[in-house]
Amino acid sequence: MIRFIETVPLVLTPLTPIHIGCGEDFEPTNYVIDSGVLYEFDPARLALTANERSELLRAVSQPGDKAIRAVQSFFFEKRRRCIEASRLKVPVAAGVDEWYRGRVGQVAQRESGGRTISNQLEIERTAHHPHTGRPYLPASSIKGSIRTAWLNHIDRGPVVERDPSRPPPREERSSDIEAELLGGSFSSDPFRQVKLADADGENLASRILFCVDRDKEQRLSRTGERVEKNLFVLREAIAGAQYRALSTEMRFDRLPAADKRGFTPADDKRIGGFLDLARACNGFYLPRFQSELKLLRRRFADDPWIDRVEKLLGQLQPDFQAGRSMLLRVGRHSGAECVTLDKRRWIQIKGGKQRPTYWARDATTIWLAAEREDSRAELLPFGWLLIEASPSAANDALRTWCEAESTRSPTPAVGKPEIDVAPSAQEEVWEKARLHFNRANGTLTAVGPGNAVAHALKPRSEELLAGLAPDLRAKVKANEYVRIRVRVAGGKILAIEA
Repeated sequence: MIRFIETVPLVLTPLTPIHIGCGEDFEPTNYVIDSGVLYEFDPARLALTANERSELLRAVSQPGDKAIRAVQSFFFEKRRRCIEASRLKVPVAAGVDEWYRGRVGQVAQRESGGRTISNQLEIERTAHHPHTGRPYLPASSIKGSIRTAWLNHIDRGPVVERDPSRPPPREERSSDIEAELLGGSFSSDPFRQVKLADADGENLASRILFCVDRDKEQRLSRTGERVEKNLFVLREAIAGAQYRALSTEMRFDRLPAADKRGFTPADDKRIGGFLDLARACNGFYLPRFQSELKLLRRRFADDPWIDRVEKLLGQLQPDFQAGRSMLLRVGRHSGAECVTLDKRRWIQIKGGKQRPTYWARDATTIWLAAEREDSRAELLPFGWLLIEASPSAANDALRTWCEAESTRSPTPAVGKPEIDVAPSAQEEVWEKARLHFNRANGTLTAVGPGNAVAHALKPRSEELLAGLAPDLRAKVKANEYVRIRVRVAGGKILAIEA
C-alpha cells in the first residue's frame, strides 16, 4: 500500500536563547521589574484611589518628555499594586534588573539648548500566544532555517567570486537563486511537500536579557586597553537548556509524478523525508556552531559552558550521523553565515568615517546574549536548536546536560505570579554566586540561585573586597568569571567567603 502522507512527530530542545521577532514590545507603562522578575499589567485594571488617579492625570498632563518620565515613576512607586494586578511574569537577567532601576523615570541625556531625552525602556517580545503570553516557535522560522540548509546542500556549482568593493549584481537576488537551485517557482518547489506546525510547550520558559553586539576581533584603545562596542538592546528570548520543551510534527506529502508542465517538483529535486533534511541541516549548521564556539573561546573568556556544550555535541554525534536529530539555527541574531549559502555568500560590511563600505564572505561582528550590557564573560550565542524525530526513548546525554545547565542558571516558568509582598530577610548562603562590580558607583552585586540578586553599596563594597586575596580582588574588579561563596539577607551582601 502506497502512503500519500507521512507524519513525523518531533521534539525540540533550545540549546541557547532564541528570539523570534513579533513586532510587539513590553512598554514601560505596562510593566514593572522587581526582584528579578518583569510583571506585565493592564493600567486600566489597577485599583487606584481618587488621589492616585489625580496624581496619574497630573503626570500625564506634563509637557513633552516630562510626562513619560512622570508616568514611569508613578508606576514604579506603585509597583506592589502593579504586581498584584499583573497578568504575566517573565524572569530577567540580573543586569536587566539593575539597568531598569537606574533608568526608570530618569533622563537619558541632555542636548544643547536644554532639550532632554528620556530613557527608552521598551523591551522586544519574542513570538508568543496572544491570550496566554506563552512563547512558541513559529513553523515559518523552523522551515526557513531548514530551507537554507537544503539549498546549500544542493548547490553544486563553483564558488562565486566577486569584487569586494562592489555589491552583488541585481540578477543574483535570493528568489532567483532559489528558483535556479530548486528547478522553478512555487509549483515545482519541493518544499511544497513539507508541512510543519508551530512548535510549543506548556512549560516553555522565556527570559529577558541583553543582546550585545561584539566585534569578532578585539579592538584596543590607543593606550592598549580592551575596547568593546557600546551597542545593546533588551529582548525577551526563549531560555536555553530546556529538555524537549517543545513539540510539533512534520508532514511529507507524496505528490504525483513530475510532468512536463512543471506543476510538481522534478523527481531529482524531491525531498525523501526527515533523514534527508537532517543530514543537510547537520552538514550546514554543525560546523558553524563549532566555529562559533571556537570564536567565543578565543575572543572572550574561556567559559566552562563552552567545554560542556562541546562535550554534548560529541555525545550527540551518533544521532546526527544517523539522521535521528538535526541541528538548526533559528530566529534573530542567527548570523549572516547561517542565513546565506556557502558558495554565494557576500556580506555587506558598512564602513565609517575612516573606511569605505565593502563586501566580504564573513561578518565582522556577532550578537550575543549577556547578563549585563558590559559583560565580557558568560556570553551565549543565539538561536541554536536541536530537533529529534519520533523519539521513543529518553536522550540521557541531552537530558543530563539540560538539567545541569538549569541548575547553574535556573529559569522560572512563565505564568501567573505568586505575590510575596513582604519577602523574608532570612540569611542565606549562595555557594557559587557570580560577582559583578560597577566601576562607576562602586556597587558590588552577587547573583545567586534563580538569578536572585544582592548588593553592597560603597563603602561597604570596598570593605568586602578588601578582605579578598589580591588576585581574586583584581578579577572581581575586572568583572572576570568568578564563582564564590557569599552570605546574603534581604537583598544585601553580608559577607564574601573565599
